[in-house]
Amino acid sequence: MPDIEKIFIVPLKDVKKVPRTKRAAYAVNYIKAYTAKHMKVEKEKVWIDPGVNTAIWERGMENVGSQIRVKATKIAEDEIVEVTLPEK
Repeated sequence: MPDIEKIFIVPLKDVKKVPRTKRAAYAVNYIKAYTAKHMKVEKEKVWIDPGVNTAIWERGMENVGSQIRVKATKIAEDEIVEVTLPEK
């Protein structure tokens, strides 16, 4: 089975309901859960690239954006999903 690549626009609107000092950390966990659901793997098998983490945290802990565009690649032999920023 070949590797599967998908581009997602993850809505982070629900992150605004979390206390403001926990928003960026919650956003990282939300991206993991969203990607795991849509790629049909467990949450523990999702790896987030440090570039995605930097993109979430670049506006600070409290001011997370309303959405983020990510590329998810499912590696067939290991059933691991890598989440990175798409190339421009």
